[in-house]
Amino acid sequence: MLLGNTSPISTPVDIPGTHIPLGLFDDIPNALLYSPGPATDILFGVTGGGPSFGQIVTATVNGVYTPAVSWSGEFVVWHAPGGATDFLWVRVS
Repeated sequence: MLLGNTSPISTPVDIPGTHIPLGLFDDIPNALLYSPGPATDILFGVTGGGPSFGQIVTATVNGVYTPAVSWSGEFVVWHAPGGATDFLWVRVS
């Protein structure tokens, strides 16, 4: 969401493989690139005080889930099919 006179930042990024981008917009805009299964997941966000956008860290989800991001971007529900365990990721300040 853009507020006021804020202009979007457009930066080309390479999204490897079959990653699914999930927007996590809390205090700063960032995105989790989730790849179902054992592949490495990547957190992208504003780096170096902005306005550049790049890889911050790798993340580990390790599973096949249907993710749901809250409207505020402060938590993600990871729903696994069948009887598998579901998870909740909550932003901790």
